[in-house]
Amino acid sequence: MKTGTILFLSILILSAFSLRAGAVTIKNRGWRITYDEQAKSFDYDYKGLRIFANARPEATCDIPGIGTKTLTPASFATMQYTRNKVDDNFGKGTCHTFRFSGTSASVALVQKIYTYDKRPYILTEVELTGDAGISSNYLAPVVTETSVAWFPRSEQNRMLFVPWDNDGFIRYECHKLTGELTSYEVTSLYHGDSRKGVVLGSVEHDTWKSAVRVKSADNGTVEQLCCYSGASSDITRDKLPHGKVKGNSVKSAKMMLGVFDDWREGMNAYGEANTCVLPIRSTWTQGAPVGWNSWAVLANHLNYKAAADASDFFRNTLYPKGFHNRQGKVVLDLDSFWDNMSEDQLRQYVRKCEENGQIPGIYWCPFSYWGDNGDSYVEGTQNKYKYKDCFLYVNGKPHKQGGYCVDPTHPAIKERMAYQFKKFKEWGFKYVKLDFVTNGAVQGDSYYDKNVTTGTQAYNQGFSYLLGLAGDDMFLSLSIAPLFPYQYGNSRRISCDAWGTIGHSEYVMNALSYGWWTDKLFQYNDPDHIVLQKDGETEGENRARITTGVVTGMILLGDNFSTDEPSKTGNPKLSIERAVQLLDNKDILALASLERSFMPVYGYKSFRGTHYGAESVFMLRDGHHLYVACFNYGAEGDLSDSVSMEALDIDPRKVVSVKELWTGRSVAVENGELHYDIPGKDARIYRITLE
Repeated sequence: MKTGTILFLSILILSAFSLRAGAVTIKNRGWRITYDEQAKSFDYDYKGLRIFANARPEATCDIPGIGTKTLTPASFATMQYTRNKVDDNFGKGTCHTFRFSGTSASVALVQKIYTYDKRPYILTEVELTGDAGISSNYLAPVVTETSVAWFPRSEQNRMLFVPWDNDGFIRYECHKLTGELTSYEVTSLYHGDSRKGVVLGSVEHDTWKSAVRVKSADNGTVEQLCCYSGASSDITRDKLPHGKVKGNSVKSAKMMLGVFDDWREGMNAYGEANTCVLPIRSTWTQGAPVGWNSWAVLANHLNYKAAADASDFFRNTLYPKGFHNRQGKVVLDLDSFWDNMSEDQLRQYVRKCEENGQIPGIYWCPFSYWGDNGDSYVEGTQNKYKYKDCFLYVNGKPHKQGGYCVDPTHPAIKERMAYQFKKFKEWGFKYVKLDFVTNGAVQGDSYYDKNVTTGTQAYNQGFSYLLGLAGDDMFLSLSIAPLFPYQYGNSRRISCDAWGTIGHSEYVMNALSYGWWTDKLFQYNDPDHIVLQKDGETEGENRARITTGVVTGMILLGDNFSTDEPSKTGNPKLSIERAVQLLDNKDILALASLERSFMPVYGYKSFRGTHYGAESVFMLRDGHHLYVACFNYGAEGDLSDSVSMEALDIDPRKVVSVKELWTGRSVAVENGELHYDIPGKDARIYRITLE
């Protein structure tokens, strides 16, 4: 008898035995998942802790001749269980398949649970199959309305809100475990002091916008939970329900479920799990962007003289002080209104940057039209198409989100992308900031490509085409952009726009507090332009804002460094003075050259105790050094506090020395704690040297 036949028979024998026993049990690395045939539901346990009780897969299905039905295992008469070995990008493991069937409509509901030999988490997905074409815009691998208590009741229990994109000055949020919450693509529910937590999120982003919906109570009980594909709301920038996916088989995104001793490591693992499905865009080999972006202060006053002066200032003054990345590179990026310059001036600017040893950058919005005339012809199409031909329509009207949204699948938009990138390359630009790309992911009434029915599919198609135009040697910087899909940018801005005041620093650090792990999805996290002088910022505010860049991994200054420009475009003289003063610090620049994002020490001690505030203390381990960054976001006065070595995960007996990098002062660790005093609207960074 052949090996395959033996394996097939063993699967059938196992399945039949399990069903006669009234249950199927999956065991793997602390997981115990049990399907109860009578209850037609699953119990998920991890190391004896009940994670989900009476959970089920669920989906809506449009069935020809019948209509729309909500299907669960209880909708079907029979269940067949099989298991098969897998060896994929997650490693070796087992796919456990539960096929629910036996209705007059010839539709089946299939739940797959993947366990792996070397992964601390499981993956799951749900699929609808049918002989005739079916469609759905809601598939949920895990739904439960049975209360469970993962942690003892505590004021420190938290549930994390992750925004779908970074538009509209949206924030990450960290709620107490009471009330209702919908987090997009991923969430974590965790206990503050112990750091134990559960992480749930989608790891596929080719078709769906996904979300996790939670209802909790009494700071300790999860009453309802739903992980689903088919999310649509104002948060996803949609005015329509999620598009329906059609075919003989319709599958949800694959979802990760993990229980971790440290929820922060769980979020890191989640980020890395996504890259097992699709790798990050890691084509850039010239280091993290360090340098200048024109938007913050010059904005629409951008001109050749101001840009050229910035290039010379960075080359002649800041570069000798060490202000460059670890490969000695500096980026000089022209933002919106670069078209104030002629093509000759743009070419001249590129030559100046190259002569100064710098990387020239430029800006564009591939999925937006910023004009107001739909009858105007689309650039690069030889007058074949007008903009009204390729607008994205919502409820029959052109959809505007800042600029007009355009259909990424339309040939006119692809021709426009080819036209624009050809120009960028001819001019010599190597770095492109891509803005308002969220407009390409909005759910539309329909698309030029009739095989596309969801905003995420359209976004993927348009951006895949753009990626081919850019090639591997261009840095693509995503600005206003969804967090997922991630594979199109070398960097992504972690927040919406931020300038230089302490409030802007706190806003940026909110995104790092709960989104530091996105550096697993992009080569670099981007804290937006670092502004020194726009609204009379203090020296402390400048220090804090630079620190946000240091601890995020990129520093692009945003000031006007041309003293010939009028006062309405900042304070060039003071900008130059502060830049020279604050960036003449080898310790700070050496830390920035690590090009890594810090993570929060606590994750539940937000500014002013609000659910939307930033954390104040962050950490990064690098060999024999542990760096601790502390912020005082308030203006009321000095912040005097301490952080324990235990919270920093180090043995105080291993501490050799502590140096504060902004002041250069040595600091002692006393009674196992690092004490810090920070003036109002300021920041400090401590380097702890360990044995």
